[in-house]
Formats: sequence, structure tokens, C-alpha cells
Amino acid sequence: MRDSASIKHPWYTFQWIREPIRLETTTPESGLVTHLQQRSDPPRALVEVETLKSTAVNSDDKIILLLGPTGAGKSNFIEKLTTEKLGISSSGLDRGTSEVQAYRVLGHPVYKNKIVIVDTPGFQDRSMSEYGSLKAIKNWIISSKATRLHALFYFDRIRDNTRGQDPQCQKIFGFLSGDAYGRAYLVTTTWDMIEDMPRLRDSANSKLDKFKETFGDNRILKFYNTAASAGDVLAASLRRDPVEFLVRFSLESSSLASFRGPPMGEILLGLLKEKYSLALNMPALPSEIATLRGELLEFPDGNAIVEFVRALSGWDEDPDLENLSQGTELPYCVVMDIAGTASHLVIVDTPGLEDLRFTFGVGGLISTWMKHSNEFIGIVYLHRITDIRFDSNAAKGLKSLRHICEGDRVDKVCFTTTKWNDISTRMKPQYEQKEARLKKEQWSTFLARNSKTSRFDTTTDESARQTALATLQTIMDGAKRRKSVTAIR
Repeated sequence: MRDSASIKHPWYTFQWIREPIRLETTTPESGLVTHLQQRSDPPRALVEVETLKSTAVNSDDKIILLLGPTGAGKSNFIEKLTTEKLGISSSGLDRGTSEVQAYRVLGHPVYKNKIVIVDTPGFQDRSMSEYGSLKAIKNWIISSKATRLHALFYFDRIRDNTRGQDPQCQKIFGFLSGDAYGRAYLVTTTWDMIEDMPRLRDSANSKLDKFKETFGDNRILKFYNTAASAGDVLAASLRRDPVEFLVRFSLESSSLASFRGPPMGEILLGLLKEKYSLALNMPALPSEIATLRGELLEFPDGNAIVEFVRALSGWDEDPDLENLSQGTELPYCVVMDIAGTASHLVIVDTPGLEDLRFTFGVGGLISTWMKHSNEFIGIVYLHRITDIRFDSNAAKGLKSLRHICEGDRVDKVCFTTTKWNDISTRMKPQYEQKEARLKKEQWSTFLARNSKTSRFDTTTDESARQTALATLQTIMDGAKRRKSVTAIR
């Protein structure tokens, strides 16, 4: 690693300005927080922390942030800006940059030493979620006191066909750009690989035409994998009207918590759930699974059962709920007294229905429990009404639910929609129509056999309690009817 070494270029010098930042997550009394730590094991002479602070970004620096999928060419772009090999670029699509790293350009003919280029962890990486990448970027912005960003570069391999998660990642880029989209560029790469391949070149030009519909001509740049081309891409971002810099990117002006809310939160959570499910099924390293699980719990409904139990009980903080908030590998029970009776209500949390541990383990246990226990009165199936679409994970979960409810147990299910608190009054009719479509399409076979529906609304503590109680009452009313029918028979 370098922290202050200069690297020569025909018209400017390049400097690696700080060590990578690693993320360390802890859970103190105040909740989940992220601490920033300097590397304690640099592969060369130790560097004083004070020295690193003195080479941090300045308020008048031109900071250019590089975003995009792993293997799209972000690190390679930086390599090409220098004449000396940095060793930061990898040729594969699998694993790339895992930490945020900033570089300072020295001796620029116009901006002297005021250009800083920031390499970031790639999207669509096996070892890190898109949300995890954004967390690392936001933490770098805060720790480096980067008050203003000059430009955003989003890299895309033009020779490749559109991959499954490309559209979602490009939407994330759009959200991060916000009103400053005029300074957010799409940098297309791998043009040098298709010069002598007419078929691939035609396909790339067709893909480019589609990009122009979204980004416009003046926001799309071509990188030909040469030093001259890298210089041209950099120069294009520096030729902007000063008036444009009065508008800030959402990435710098919004909090990390706002990213977890709609509309971007829906995309981030969907990608995170897919990555978590894939990590469980591969399987991935335990540390990677734990990180993804922790990120899921950072979303408002990462564990909706916690909100549901608290709404019913009136608890704020309780030791019994901590096990729920850490993610569930086996059924976990919360026992509550029913006022005025000697009876107890037992609420059972389980792994997500799309989790293979549920399908092949816990699901069978619950199915047997439902079949042979008269005390099992129902299932509350929680579904976010704000989900953009009924995706493969949701379909997989519904299939698992159908499996454990085979026979005459379907009438014990209550489909409960959540996240109504995230919907404005103006948008509510649209989501009510979405709820109606779920009832008519995805849930129709259940509802035809007496499954029920309800809403869980956490807009206020009172609405959360009332809607949770209404859901519970729906379940208990169904249990009473079943007992009455059994008695008549």
C-alpha cells in the first residue's frame, strides 16, 4: 500500500492518499452502530494516524466517486491514469475492491492537487451487498469530511449483456444522483475488446442506444482502456457550468437511514434478501452470512415480528426480544399472559420462508405441530405492501407456506400487510389497489379456503397496537369457529 508516494504521468502526478477503511460492527446499548478503524497491519512501514488526517480531503477538492458492478473497470480506470502499476485492478468479475480507497491527482494543469478519485466496493459482488457498499461509502464521506462531491461515475461493461441485477443497480445510481444528475456520468468500458468483433460491436451500440434514452448523450462517456482515454473521461467531468454545482447529490445530502426507506430501500432490501438467500444456500463464509443478516435487521422491517410483539405487549425494550432481533435459525417463542384469564399467548418467530433451513427443517416441524396440536391457532404471514413486485423470494415463501398448510389448515393463515406507515395519504389508494391484486392473484387460493387478511400499521404506537390486536383477534375468531364446527360434527 502507498500513503504518500507520487507516481508520474505525462501531465500530472498521482498520489495514494490514505489507507483503506475497514468496517467493524458492534451492538452497544444505543443500538447498532458502525465504527471506522484504520488498518493495523499495513504491509509496509507503519503510518501515523495524524499523518493520514493531514492528507485527508479538503473542502475545495474536486471529489469524483466511482460506482458500478464488480469487474466493470473502476480500479482499472485509476490504473490507466498512471504510468506505474498500482496493483489494484483485478481481471475477474467475481471479487473486486472490498474497501473505499481515495487517490489524489497531483500536478493537474488546471486544478493542481485538488482532484481526488474515490474507488468503492462494487455492486453485485458475492462478498458484499449493495447496501453494505453504500454504508462503506457514506462512512468514508463522513470520516473524510468530504462536504461536497464533484461528480459520480457509474461504470458498465458495454460488451456484456444486461445481467439480472443491472437495472436495479442503475436505479440505485439514479437515486444517489438526485437533482444533481447532470454531474452523474455513465462510463462504458470494454470497448477495446470488441474493436475487431462486428457482432459484439453491434450489440454494444444497441445497448448504448438504450442507455442514451435514460442518460442522454452528454452523460455517457466511453473508456477505451488507455491512459489517453482515462484522461478524456476525467476531463469531461471537469467541463461543467459552475451553476450546476449549486445542486447536491442525494448521496451526500441524504442520511443512510433515508436509503432504507422507499423508494430506494425497496430495491436495496430486495437485493440484500437475494444475496442473503444465496449465501445460505451456497453456503458462504459464516462472517459474510452474519454481516448480511445484520444488514437485514437494519431495515425497518428487517424483523417485523419484533414490532408486532412490542405492539401487542406494549414493551419498549425487553431482554426476551433481543434474541428475535439477532435473526432466527430455529423457532423462538415469546410467551405473553392474556389479561383476565389463566391462559397464555405464545408467539413463535421462525426463519424467513424463503430460507432453505425453513423449507427442509423448521417448516416440517411447524407442519407437524399444526397437525397434532389443538393449541396451534394460526399463522400470521407478514408481507410488505411497499415491495416493488412479487419477486422470486416472495413466490418461494408462498410455496413454503402452502407446503406446511396442506390439508385443512389453510384457514389458520392470516395474510398481514406491513409498511403502511411509509405510504403518504396521496399514494394510499394506489397501494390499496396493490393489496386488492394480491388478494385476487397471489393469495387467491388461500382466501378461497377461508384464509384471512389484515393490516399492521406502525404510523403511531396506538395504530400499531390496534392493528396488531385486530390481527390477533382475526386469528382467535377463526380458532373459535373451528371449535364450533368440530363440536357440531
